[in-house]
Amino acid sequence: MKTFYWYMTGVFVSIMYIYLLAIQYVRGAVDFNYHNHESMTNILFNYSSKYPDLCRLYSIGKSVQGRKC
Repeated sequence: MKTFYWYMTGVFVSIMYIYLLAIQYVRGAVDFNYHNHESMTNILFNYSSKYPDLCRLYSIGKSVQGRKC
């Protein structure tokens, strides 16, 4: 029973370590600050050109301010 406890503890610690590494990786890649329309548009265009297999940008019309949505 003690061996199983140590095994499960090791598995849990390993999963948490991988999870924290993933969070650190994502936070380094994505800026979690407030963005205005122009900066968010630039970020989305950069991601769509950098990762064309993962994301695409579509326009669904215009906003009240006349900007493309």
